[in-house]
Amino acid sequence: MSNNQETKNLFKRLEKYPKILERIKTMIDIMEDKHGNCELLDDAEGALIPETSGIGKDLLECWSKKKAEEKKIVSEKNGLKKHCKKNSCYIQATEILD
Repeated sequence: MSNNQETKNLFKRLEKYPKILERIKTMIDIMEDKHGNCELLDDAEGALIPETSGIGKDLLECWSKKKAEEKKIVSEKNGLKKHCKKNSCYIQATEILD
């Protein structure tokens, strides 16, 4: 597969995750010092830390949503019901005594 094709495939995949794409754009802006506020290494590091932390959080959120959706599909396919608590503990005492 050519490098150009790989790049196109990557962008196609990133289009599904706009938050991730936006974080990557922001990190590239910091790397290129697009706004002129990263003259020192410490400045760039300070700007990148929240972005790298944020992209990690965003990636894990996407992962968990994908896994939850996969489990839901499998459960529906197998005819399983969603787990929920019983309501029997909420019966009033007067109902039991009658």
